[in-house]
Amino acid sequence: MNDTANASAQTKPKRKTINSIASDAIREGLTNEQALERVLTEFPYARTTKATIGKYRRMLIDEGEDVPTAAQARAEAGRRTAPPPRRPKRETPGSLALDALREGKTTQQVIDTVKAEFPQARMTRTMVSSYRDRLRGRGEAVPTAREATAAAAADFNLLVADLEDAKAARAAMVTKAEMAAMESRLAWRIAGGAVAAGIAAAAAVKLLS
Repeated sequence: MNDTANASAQTKPKRKTINSIASDAIREGLTNEQALERVLTEFPYARTTKATIGKYRRMLIDEGEDVPTAAQARAEAGRRTAPPPRRPKRETPGSLALDALREGKTTQQVIDTVKAEFPQARMTRTMVSSYRDRLRGRGEAVPTAREATAAAAADFNLLVADLEDAKAARAAMVTKAEMAAMESRLAWRIAGGAVAAGIAAAAAVKLLS
């Protein structure tokens, strides 16, 4: 009889308490909020708070159990719930052409940009015109083909003017350098002539005396 009673006592499930539920949740690495939610699921009318869960957590740590701190549990929960990083959208000839049009490139520049990235892609002037119309139809501030060409020509003319100015400035610098060298050589010649004249005069005085 005693053996039977002992066996039944051993097989009888352990009664759940707020402390045991909270402690188990903390051991699983749950945050204080998650542990509190689990407690209130079992005991809806309990007066347990996050501060109470914090006390249970400190108690386990003080007893030497290897449980995370509240901050560590929150950080781990954030890593678990964070969405996976989005894979970058694979660029296509069409998307590359649209981006080039948004940058204000001309039709030929769009074709060249696409061909440089996708040599085998089929990209014609008609296709670029269609992409341009599509973007403008959506209300995007994309220049017309004529506007893009005019802007590119203006940029080219400005670049040529800048190069000519740089070339003229460089030529002026060379001319000044050459002029300085010429002045230096002339000064040396004048100085040399003066020295020679002085030597000749001294020699003449010596002969006459």
